Amino acid sequence: MLELTFSIEYSVNIGVYLNPLSKQPQLRDSKQKHGCPIAFECIKSTEYASICCKTQPVCPSAESLALFKAHASEPRRCSSKELGACPGDYTCQQAKNMESTCCTPPLECPFGMRALREQFGHPHICSFGVEGICPMDHICTRSTSNPSRFLCCRPQLRCVAPFVDASTQKTLQCYPGKLMNTAFFFRLLSLS
Repeated sequence: MLELTFSIEYSVNIGVYLNPLSKQPQLRDSKQKHGCPIAFECIKSTEYASICCKTQPVCPSAESLALFKAHASEPRRCSSKELGACPGDYTCQQAKNMESTCCTPPLECPFGMRALREQFGHPHICSFGVEGICPMDHICTRSTSNPSRFLCCRPQLRCVAPFVDASTQKTLQCYPGKLMNTAFFFRLLSLS
């Protein structure tokens, strides 16, 4: 272990990757965040350089929770090639340090919609039926990966030839994942 002092005024003992040929810390350009071996991340050490440091795997989505080994303070690693590598509601996901770890799935919007993300990548959670929680161009929609959670989603698809209601002469608005009135749906089919 090598003690490093960072410019943000704290020091930590971390495992530094040593270049096998030079036996010196592996230096990287601070603008490039790749090039470190698996289980290491590119950490900025000075204004102009970064080094490869050993890190624990962290789930890629801000809202995902890692599965930890029983009686240990480290996440459970897995292989994405192995079917059922993670138990229950966890999936094997590639972490930021390129290792794979068991994480809860991220909250996702229905197909054709994109989640509103806040600071640090967290999705904007909402309560269905409560006005004003989501911005005007978003709707509060049930997550496809966790049906008990709702999040603000924005439709991404654009309709080239929208359906025009004959009685009002206005286009009908609908969103992916929103349930339609069955009688109205069959009326739409009979008009086409």
